[in-house]
Amino acid sequence: MTMENLKAKIRIPKEQYAFIEYEVEGTMDEIKVMYMEASRTEQGLDDKEWREAVDNYLNTTKTTSDLYERMSTIQKWWFQTIKRAYKRLNK
Repeated sequence: MTMENLKAKIRIPKEQYAFIEYEVEGTMDEIKVMYMEASRTEQGLDDKEWREAVDNYLNTTKTTSDLYERMSTIQKWWFQTIKRAYKRLNK
């Protein structure tokens, strides 16, 4: 195996403690593209709804479980990061 031909496992988180795993082969650039494409399968909230969810949380410290479940994995990660930061700043 050369640097031109790499093997990799791509893990895309789907929910807590669960992921989809792909085994891929290609150059580093090809593997990066495959990862980005695999990650895009989740829709999540559109930009307007995402901004409203964050703004609402910062104003009320609340969100609905339905809204949270519709977030993509990366949106959930950012939302949890924002919640933790907000709690640290407002003890």
